[in-house]
Amino acid sequence: MRLNWAERLVVNNPLRMAMQQMEMLWLMHAAFPRPNLRFLEIGCGRGAGARILLKKMHPCRIDALDLDYLMVQKAKGFLTPEERAR
Repeated sequence: MRLNWAERLVVNNPLRMAMQQMEMLWLMHAAFPRPNLRFLEIGCGRGAGARILLKKMHPCRIDALDLDYLMVQKAKGFLTPEERAR
């Protein structure tokens, strides 16, 4: 499944990343970082949410998935090799 131009604009919007930062505050209170924490991010887009999770929650593993091949490629370019290894 490929995103159309409007969907891609919404997903890659800097405002979306700001919203994810606010969601992270809630998640930190709800899940609080603990050892062996794992995340599954469905619809990872360009990988901004995965990066936020890695930096704030320090999970032992995160699996980020997206149906759009182009978004997966963007995520691979957005995340560093060290981030992708987790």
